[in-house]
Amino acid sequence: MGGEEKEEMGINLLRRLLHEEKHSGNKLVSLPDDLTQRASIYISSLNARLAKSMELETLKAKESFKSAFHELITHRMRKVLTRASYADLGTDTSDMKGWDLTFYEIVLSHFDAQRRRMDDLLEGRVQMHKNKKVRILKDIPQYIGSDKKIYGPFKKDDVLELPDEELGWLVKNNFAESAE
Repeated sequence: MGGEEKEEMGINLLRRLLHEEKHSGNKLVSLPDDLTQRASIYISSLNARLAKSMELETLKAKESFKSAFHELITHRMRKVLTRASYADLGTDTSDMKGWDLTFYEIVLSHFDAQRRRMDDLLEGRVQMHKNKKVRILKDIPQYIGSDKKIYGPFKKDDVLELPDEELGWLVKNNFAESAE
């Protein structure tokens, strides 16, 4: 037989790739260049079979395939995230291509921006956000702020200190006014 024959897309291929990925340490396993295209075609064929006849076996095959594909991609994402977090120590990206490399570059840019912000803070070039004093103009029930903290409930005429992020929308919507 001449040339390399492609392994048929299906749960067995995904399970093999997932097994290799899990046992390859920090190295990313080489995936077929057309893996996502082949996966999409495979899922489409299962969907077509399900549209004709809702067979339990086909439904299980689809769910197993989706689960294995998700696990494979999630495992790779963890490896890429780990590498990006140590990029300042030098990271080999030779085994990354396609979406792995794109994901790495996006994550790395966010990590780099955060490192710069921390450096600026530690060098005294940035002031931490301070709370500002506000007077509440209307009763406000308890809510979750943009920083995921719980605020309130507040009563009309309360005077308190809030972060800038919270003060902005409260003043804009006439719930509070600056009390400084």
